[in-house]
Amino acid sequence: MGDDEHRDLSDDNLLPILLQEREQLKALTDSAERRLTEITSEIKHRLRGARSASLPGWSIDYVTFQRRQYTVPKQEIGMLYMKRVSED
Repeated sequence: MGDDEHRDLSDDNLLPILLQEREQLKALTDSAERRLTEITSEIKHRLRGARSASLPGWSIDYVTFQRRQYTVPKQEIGMLYMKRVSED
């Protein structure tokens, strides 16, 4: 990362297009992830504690496991935040 604290990208012609496309894709992704979570919850609910189930054309297995505990090493992580702002 550079040491500049702020950069004016007003002259960048591609960035507004990319940001708009990203915003649209993010909305689709968020909506799909929410729906996947809802569907997964409904399937788990219908299993009623069973580890497996079947129905015509489908086989369902619900496997649980314990993950080994570990410590995550310290690292620097960059986060990119974007939001629409008024063009006043």
